[in-house]
Amino acid sequence: MMLYGSEQFLSFTPENLSRTAVACGYRGASYNTALHDLGFVEGPKLVLVTRAGDCVTMLQLGRADITPLNEYRYGKLFQLNALRLMPLQPLREVELYLALSLDFTVEEVALWQHTLEQIYQDGTLRTLYQNVFPEQIIVKLEQLAAKSD
Repeated sequence: MMLYGSEQFLSFTPENLSRTAVACGYRGASYNTALHDLGFVEGPKLVLVTRAGDCVTMLQLGRADITPLNEYRYGKLFQLNALRLMPLQPLREVELYLALSLDFTVEEVALWQHTLEQIYQDGTLRTLYQNVFPEQIIVKLEQLAAKSD
């Protein structure tokens, strides 16, 4: 998870950022602790919204300056119309996992894993997600799948 903002904030230290910028976060998000650790406290310097996606709207409207975004999803630049956001600093490492119910058999889990690795290797993942995930993430998944053979 990275803190994203406009280019004007690239040279700011975390202390200057929390004194100068208004952050926007999703109420109840796990990254809020990291925002608090950086000095953002709910009120004038931290706006917490209740719906996912509202922070981007807040930045577009000029009501906030920075927001956490997943760097694997947004990469080196997030652009939506005139809004251009870049990663400013890491908040915390995010790892995603898929959990299956204990009702699945070992064979079903193995089949699922095999099929997932196959879509990495045959280009299906690349075709579906090349406009969603940065190239480095797709390559990493393809390499991991190739090693499992």
